Amino acid sequence: MREKPQMGVLENERVASLARVYTGRSLIPPRFTDIKVPVLNAAESSQIFPKGTDLGVVEVAEPLENVLAPEDPAGMEIDAQVSNESEQHLTIDEQTVIAQMMENLPAELTSEQRAKIEALLIHHRVYCQ
Repeated sequence: MREKPQMGVLENERVASLARVYTGRSLIPPRFTDIKVPVLNAAESSQIFPKGTDLGVVEVAEPLENVLAPEDPAGMEIDAQVSNESEQHLTIDEQTVIAQMMENLPAELTSEQRAKIEALLIHHRVYCQ
């Protein structure tokens, strides 16, 4: 069975098999061939990459649209309702910080966008002790 290509990330690192050559941080497309990766040759002479040169470990990455966009558009409305319920459990400090962040949002946002942002801030708040 063939492995399905996935989106990935290659971090900056030295290419072990070449002197003074480094990869640039790259988003790797979900395919196995014809992938272009930026590299820095810090040596004073040109170098040739043999086919199959190991450029480092590619970590699987999930595209943001899969993470940020709910599959069910009504999902955000549900999140907003849940946030309104959990808003009752916010500490004074959390309420203050979220209020300050809401005040600093761009004026052109709609009330629906503001409500969604507030729901996300409440849902993903970090508990400090």
